[in-house]
Amino acid sequence: VRIRKSITISAIFILTASNISAECNYPMKNFIVPAGSKATETEMLEVMGKVKTYQADLGSYRTCLENELKQVSTDLEAYADIEEMMTAKFNASVEDEEM
Repeated sequence: VRIRKSITISAIFILTASNISAECNYPMKNFIVPAGSKATETEMLEVMGKVKTYQADLGSYRTCLENELKQVSTDLEAYADIEEMMTAKFNASVEDEEM
């Protein structure tokens, strides 16, 4: 019985999750923060702009996750699992932003 329930939850989760995360794309980090003691002011300003863009993109990603979760019925048997997955993705993006 437990295996059958796990298979059912997994199937629902996979079908729902594929629809949920289709819109939310994790932003790519396209910069390396140079050593402040060796970088020029121009290099630091350039990286600062990229960091701000990355932070904004992560914020948009988190908003997307929140909006996608709102579209899932709380009555769905796998809702708690989906919510847990979305929370993990959300928290990972916060950790990445904290660098």
